[in-house]
Amino acid sequence: IDAINAFAGTVVLVTHVESVLRETCNRLVIFDEGKVRVFEGNYDDFLRRHGWSSELEERSRAANKKRGNRKDQRRERAQLIQERSRLLKPLRNEMERNDNFIDALGKKSKQTETQLIDASQQGKTNEIASLSVQLKNLQDSIEKAFQKLEEATDEHDRIQADFDARLAQEE
Repeated sequence: IDAINAFAGTVVLVTHVESVLRETCNRLVIFDEGKVRVFEGNYDDFLRRHGWSSELEERSRAANKKRGNRKDQRRERAQLIQERSRLLKPLRNEMERNDNFIDALGKKSKQTETQLIDASQQGKTNEIASLSVQLKNLQDSIEKAFQKLEEATDEHDRIQADFDARLAQEE
């Protein structure tokens, strides 16, 4: 290789050895698919700009496969999103129901507290006892609704995080 590079004249070289082509050639005569053409540049330029026909077909097949993979990835991503929605929608509905129920119980509790204050001021002992029991039951119901809301929210957040991680892996 050193002798070829040191030679001042033109050298015609026939080889399939890529390292020799890379180190010595600045003009190539290419025989590919039954055609002959001259390429001005080194072997790496040839590969970058044109390449061999057989490699082009291989790259084309790889690109089609990758395109197919992207289509599969989009389909899988859509399925994941659909599954996520299917699992999260009932939890969102439950969260909304519990939130509305808590609001309604809170309003009823305030009304009962107001009635209890009025009954206390008027000295109505039977009504005070009855309203106190109602208020305690309302507070217990609010507490249970808060627990259900918290459980649904935790489950929702856990599923959401799981799907977010799975979707991030798809990218």
